[in-house]
Amino acid sequence: MKPDSLASFTRNQTFRFGTVFLLLAGVLFFLLNRVPGSHIAPLNVYTARMTGMVVQLLGINVVVRDVFVSAGSFSIKVIPECTAVFVIILFFAFVMAYPASVRQKAIGLIFGIPVLLLINLLRLVGIFLIGIHNRALFEYAHVYIGQIFMILLVLSISLIWLRVVVHVSTRDAPIGFIFRFIAFSSIPFVFWLYIDEAYVLANLWIVQWIFSLFHIPMTLPETLGLYPYTFNTFHLIAYTALTLATASLDWRKKTKALAIGLAILMAMHLLFRFHEALYYNAQHPAAMAPFVALIIINQWILPFLLWIAIVRREIFKNGKMPPQACPICGARKTGLLDHIQAKHGKHTLNDPRVKALLDGRGS
Repeated sequence: MKPDSLASFTRNQTFRFGTVFLLLAGVLFFLLNRVPGSHIAPLNVYTARMTGMVVQLLGINVVVRDVFVSAGSFSIKVIPECTAVFVIILFFAFVMAYPASVRQKAIGLIFGIPVLLLINLLRLVGIFLIGIHNRALFEYAHVYIGQIFMILLVLSISLIWLRVVVHVSTRDAPIGFIFRFIAFSSIPFVFWLYIDEAYVLANLWIVQWIFSLFHIPMTLPETLGLYPYTFNTFHLIAYTALTLATASLDWRKKTKALAIGLAILMAMHLLFRFHEALYYNAQHPAAMAPFVALIIINQWILPFLLWIAIVRREIFKNGKMPPQACPICGARKTGLLDHIQAKHGKHTLNDPRVKALLDGRGS
């Protein structure tokens, strides 16, 4: 394929992927939000029990009552966001939207979902232990490990699936990507802790000014803690770290991606605050649905999709391509990698000609 036609095909793949991903994730998050709390409660209780059991194995006496896990005077409440359901929805949507075979998708879901459940359990245990020993750090650890880390987790599992199962060889090896992400997110996270309140207040002032044009009163909160006001801003750090940690981008592309992506996220923040104020200050019940939707979009879907958009040429370069010539037998096939493994054996993946194809250097 010519470079320009390949780039056009990659854009088409990205568009199709983004459309299917949005539909799947949007529908699943919508259904999750519509499920009665009584139906979600057993999952919360189960997560609380598993967390308590692991902490108990570490030699710490805990008491689990319903969705509450307590040790001494310290207690946490397990809510749906504490379970792995949000990240499982993202991973499921990614795998199902990606142009791979049914077998590859099945392998990804069968192995990926249990890994997400296990790591989420370890995350809860880690946060709980931090809360027991240093309550001053609990909220900050909850935000970092609870939101920023979980976005990293989904993307890392997705990258592992692409490399191991779908055989997409990106320059962003999962392990290196994780370490770079941690490095690039830690310092901005600490810095953001000092300015997030001012950022949220600036958003609220703008919304208050808009309300004043229509003579709608709006009272600003006296204090702004991490919950609930500023929690929705920390995915700015997640997206920044994702972009900076991406080895396939040079610094010029990273700067452009940050400028565009952060502008989109900040615009969505302002829209979120507007609907929040409509619901709470103007007592407008119709604002509730978009208010909840914007929470999910801002915290989970948008940072994920923005990162996919900037690395599309990497992660789609070995997806479903138009018919290509097999580097071994010359047969033109659409699912070339599946053909190579079925026709010539899995060992041929080590053939230099096949490796050249996987690296994007083949014809």
